[in-house]
Amino acid sequence: LIRANYITKAQSQDTLLQGDGEIISTVTTADLAYFLDRDIMTYFKGWEKLGLSITGSFDRKDLFLESLTLSTKNSRITGAGQVENIMTPGKLAWKNLQINASIGTDLRNLLTTFVDQVPLPPSINIQMLTTGHPGRMSMDGKMNTSWGSALTEGTLTVSNGQFGLDMRVNAEDIQTSQWLELPWLGEANAAINLKGTLGDRPDLRIDGKIQSIEISGTTIHDIDVSGGYEQDIVAADVVINDTLYRCQIKSATTLGDSLTTIVDINFDSTYAGQLAGLDSTLRVSGNMMAKVILDDDTLHAMVMGLGLDFQNQFGHYHSGHTNLDIAVSPQASMGSYQADDAEIHLEANFDLREATDIFSAWPSHILLHPDSLFAPNGTRI
Repeated sequence: LIRANYITKAQSQDTLLQGDGEIISTVTTADLAYFLDRDIMTYFKGWEKLGLSITGSFDRKDLFLESLTLSTKNSRITGAGQVENIMTPGKLAWKNLQINASIGTDLRNLLTTFVDQVPLPPSINIQMLTTGHPGRMSMDGKMNTSWGSALTEGTLTVSNGQFGLDMRVNAEDIQTSQWLELPWLGEANAAINLKGTLGDRPDLRIDGKIQSIEISGTTIHDIDVSGGYEQDIVAADVVINDTLYRCQIKSATTLGDSLTTIVDINFDSTYAGQLAGLDSTLRVSGNMMAKVILDDDTLHAMVMGLGLDFQNQFGHYHSGHTNLDIAVSPQASMGSYQADDAEIHLEANFDLREATDIFSAWPSHILLHPDSLFAPNGTRI
């Protein structure tokens, strides 16, 4: 159905073309296949019908949308606002364009083909108000999903394949285990500022605060975060102010043929035992530095501890200098541990990562063993 009211007035160039109208149509995917090639149609696999409804008015330069609705079987996108300079692509702009989107299975599957490395929640609802043009636009809105919600406020710029961000994001009840596919992470609440560019020459700065995040069933509060992403380097500085888990973590990760991460942690009477699900009274102080190199099938980790203090309800243990060196590959594994009063060397003709079920129980066995230094009258660590 197409209904239009076209008015011409010869009073001036600006009023030469005016009118209002309504367009209502339904197109099946079979109809689309007549106009689009087979490769493009693969994106619409599983779609049945596509509905379009437009109501508004226009003049020589601008389009005034009272309502625009694009709908599928289980998705719906609506919009309203002013689109300027519609007849001049180089000057195209929009003002107070309100966009609401309810993303169901069909549209979600379409998005997944473009962001296949990013998991998407089953339910997504977006409300966005934007003003700008294709090169620069404001983006103020809210996203509600089955994995949490986020409020955004800021601007996005696009130029020569580079995306510029100057945005604040307030995230609530984020299910980080779902977004990052890390089962030991739980719900998080945060306020983050993003500023910089992404693209061929990335230079992005991040800073803000994580009000709370759940790690291995334990909730940590009041975390300051800052960092950046530039070319092949991701850097982060994290300060945990929670009185139970006070520490500062600095890290730098180099992305390339191999992934290299360097971490420096300063513990400040941190209740590490409770965080690890072990002895809830175990506290750690001191400095620990680590370097991890990960190739396609090999892992090399080096850990050095300086002035580490371990204390729980049963006693206290101090290690002035500690070294741990582990290298594993599909063919063999080796490891060494050196401390002030202990030395361990390990070699194996298999990949220790294949025996994670066995080794994952070691920390709790060592700390909770009756003869552990952390038990009454214990003699061993």
